[in-house]
Amino acid sequence: MRKDSTTPYLLLANIGQLLTLRGEAGPRRGSALKEIGLIEDAAVLCGGGKIIAAGPQGTLLRDPWLKKNRRKVQELDCQRRVVAPGLIDCHTHPVFAEPRLVDFEKRIAGAGYEEIAAAGGGIRSSVAAVRRTSRENLSRKVLTALNAMLEQGTSVVEAKSGYGLTMEDEIKSLEAIRDAARQWPGEVAPTLLAAHVVPQEYAKKPDEYVRMVCEEMIPLVARKKLAQYVDVFCERGAFTQAQSERVLAAARNMAWEHARMSASSRQRTLGLYWSTSRHRSITWIACSRKTCHCWRAETPWQSCCQGRIIFLATKSFQTRAG
Repeated sequence: MRKDSTTPYLLLANIGQLLTLRGEAGPRRGSALKEIGLIEDAAVLCGGGKIIAAGPQGTLLRDPWLKKNRRKVQELDCQRRVVAPGLIDCHTHPVFAEPRLVDFEKRIAGAGYEEIAAAGGGIRSSVAAVRRTSRENLSRKVLTALNAMLEQGTSVVEAKSGYGLTMEDEIKSLEAIRDAARQWPGEVAPTLLAAHVVPQEYAKKPDEYVRMVCEEMIPLVARKKLAQYVDVFCERGAFTQAQSERVLAAARNMAWEHARMSASSRQRTLGLYWSTSRHRSITWIACSRKTCHCWRAETPWQSCCQGRIIFLATKSFQTRAG
């Protein structure tokens, strides 16, 4: 065990089961998902914000350095409980001002996503409330959401803007995320999602809105360093494949290292997406068996919003890992 110069140290002791998830780096598929690196009767020593050692408790407690410096170590009795790494939520929308209860009623009555959007619900219905809400109030709401996630074990969160859809309100949303993240013990990865949907005032000129996102919003957010990612929603009723390509290319041209796309497999996006960004990840709203097989040969990170499919009562799609 190496000594860490930062104090205090924290010893998680009396762990019933420790999930280390040791194994090869990279995504796990198929039977590899069962490999959780389980250690029973375990302990974990932390210092300086890092894990210094983890293993059977008897082995750690016999370590010469720990025996010598035990008084410097704060000990937490885990009471034989399970200790696991924090969960990662790679797709969240915490910057909103009011719940969309009408949408919920329509969904449980059988209305589809596009039908709800056409009736004035969906993403656009959240925009007006966010625009009239102050940055301070939005920040409080984001922090409330982050704390709720932490209570359920989530410690790393990707947080999107996307309900402002003007230069001022997208910046306000990202600043609200930043303010909340500074008060939260976990890690937050902010994402610019100005290309969430075309706002109502640009309904008859969507390409002009895409131009503003590409030429004004993305460069300004990059200069202010308010986001780690740029995202675009490629779907019917949102942005076309050609428009999505423009957004991702703009992010790449600004030397943005990370680009993301949320898409349905109804859109033929795989080819354009892989060729547009070197550091990339994709969230499938729904994917076919053919698309799943494409994943195997690709290294970018991908995820599927299975909960959304179930919630919207969408036709079943192949989403099993492997």
